[in-house]
Amino acid sequence: MITNLCKTPNGTVASSYQYKTERRQEASGKWSYRVNNTSGAAGTFAFKMGTSRLMVGGWLVCVYSCADPLALTSIFDSRYGRIGGTVIETTIGGVISDTMGWVAAQVAELSENEIWIEKTDGWVTLEGCAAFTEEDWRHMLEYYRNGILTFPWVDGETLKAGGVGLPHSIPCHHPHLGVEVAA
Repeated sequence: MITNLCKTPNGTVASSYQYKTERRQEASGKWSYRVNNTSGAAGTFAFKMGTSRLMVGGWLVCVYSCADPLALTSIFDSRYGRIGGTVIETTIGGVISDTMGWVAAQVAELSENEIWIEKTDGWVTLEGCAAFTEEDWRHMLEYYRNGILTFPWVDGETLKAGGVGLPHSIPCHHPHLGVEVAA
């Protein structure tokens, strides 16, 4: 059973921490962020994980939408990585569609889990987030690389046929893959 340790995986909780960014709530209930006009070229926002079981060595995943999803799939800079508090060299990501992408990295320290964005990214909407143990992440990445998952993220609702929101992470014709969300 793969467990997403994040208790708020769907981007509907406002960031508890922002640096040089502003936010707005979308009609979907999700939150969008952008670097504010009075700041420098970059800023951050924390994505609320709602978990105390995440440990150093675990993995964080952020699924987002923006005008150029490829821009957020790589390392931000050599000091911070794309996701704060992670092992910079482990940063990986991919494009899901014309407007969606994902980025993941291994946890180096337990701190605010913040993602760095740049002014040129415009509005970035947090579509989903996840926290996985190192073992569960290996399975997620294997399923993703083998085409079983469309991207390495699950929220528990993705097993429903005809669901709304994000594309199905685990297609309904793969019922042998167990997934749960931490309660």
